[in-house]
Amino acid sequence: MIHGGVKPRLADFVTIGVICSTNQPGIQGMNPIDLIVTVCAVLSPATCEETHLVFSSSASLQQCAMAAPPYIAQWVGEHPKWTAVKWRCEYPHSNDKADTGEPKSAG
Repeated sequence: MIHGGVKPRLADFVTIGVICSTNQPGIQGMNPIDLIVTVCAVLSPATCEETHLVFSSSASLQQCAMAAPPYIAQWVGEHPKWTAVKWRCEYPHSNDKADTGEPKSAG
């Protein structure tokens, strides 16, 4: 189903740095955080989807959002037909968010 022109994608699980699959045993003291990246097709910028990366860390949502660019760059490098346009971090199955993909107005 498409919501607001963005089609949700199945989760991509990446193992680099502090991003890892939720099914890895032995990660203690780390909580999964969803790094949700809106990506658009390079050849069709109006075709956008959300992809989910799992960020496992003891970091806050804001720290996740601030640390995300290198991981997003790696994902885009591995998926050259897509470009990232915004991202946010959320706890799984939660409404708590940290969004840094678009500037916010001051009022």
